[in-house]
Amino acid sequence: EKPEVPRRVSADTYMGNAVHNVLAELYRVGSQGVALPLERAEAMYKAWWDKPESRAIEVANENLTVDDYINDGLKMLREFHARFSPFNQGKLFGVEYNIRFRLPGTPFEFTARIDKLWRRDDGVVEICDYKTGRQLPAGAKDSRYRHQMALYQLAVQDRFPDFDDIEVSQYFLRQGEAIRYRFPAEELDELREMFRQEVIASLNATRLNAFPTQEGGYCHYCNYQQLCPAKRHRLLLDKETGADDRERTTAETARELAERFLDVTHRLRVLQSEQKALREDIVQAAKDLETDKLVADSGEIVTRITTQEKFVTKTSDPQQYAELSALARSLGLDECFELNGNILMKEIYQKQRLPEDQLEKLRPFIITSESVRLTPKYREPADDDSD
Repeated sequence: EKPEVPRRVSADTYMGNAVHNVLAELYRVGSQGVALPLERAEAMYKAWWDKPESRAIEVANENLTVDDYINDGLKMLREFHARFSPFNQGKLFGVEYNIRFRLPGTPFEFTARIDKLWRRDDGVVEICDYKTGRQLPAGAKDSRYRHQMALYQLAVQDRFPDFDDIEVSQYFLRQGEAIRYRFPAEELDELREMFRQEVIASLNATRLNAFPTQEGGYCHYCNYQQLCPAKRHRLLLDKETGADDRERTTAETARELAERFLDVTHRLRVLQSEQKALREDIVQAAKDLETDKLVADSGEIVTRITTQEKFVTKTSDPQQYAELSALARSLGLDECFELNGNILMKEIYQKQRLPEDQLEKLRPFIITSESVRLTPKYREPADDDSD
């Protein structure tokens, strides 16, 4: 059950929604033979900014105001209207068009919300997505572009299996640019399998409660910061969060533990680096003296410098390792091969590469354990302005 939290609205999102709403109406009535004038489009857009929820808008960029976003949206609409009015081109199948479809091999249903689906005058079915952001992707091979638009095309092909000539496009309204692409069938098949694996990974993560937090630039827009494990400790240390005395005491103890851990980890890294350098010097000294023992006031170091034979490993030479493995199997050397439980779990079981009846036979051998990893992250030292 989703907890109730105060809703915040980012200016970027609100402006994007307002522009999308107006474009959808322009095409909706345009397909019926009614060309809305620019003045009407502007009035519809401005009406969005008069809604009560607009008063909760937050502007992340301190150099911009809400008026800047309003004007940005108006500029996009004016340029788009001048370019595409009367919005009656081709055959319109839908705007803000929702298509639900099930990805093969998963229990999940996806909903693709397509800004515009239409058949152009040249017979090509075009799946359009409008963007109001400031950044262009690095072409059609950009992963964000490919993944979003591939899902859209899979949804359209599921709903309309007779559509065989499809082009996807993203229109970047701020820049007046469009990026178009046609997915080869082989690429769509590869992406479909990738999506299936990602869904399976999400199911496994849900089952094991393994969703690590990932902080990034979008955290500022999140309505759930008070509940976020990545933010909770810092918020509890803030005297204005309303935390009770017990929570503050625990939070302060945790802060001290974290400080000590960071300090010990730093000193350990310094010592390990020093030890590595000393080891190299000691080996060289033993070779120079032609001795296998170096003595010191507090003890001695016995050195053993020998030459060993070993076969190539998968890490050192993957190709030779594969050839060696094939040769060993052809020679009947099965005793050289051990069951790799890690590969069996990650590559076979979790990715469901076996039929369900075979996966069921593996389940009794699965055990669960807690995995802990601590990753120290140090703050950059403050600039020293002193002379």
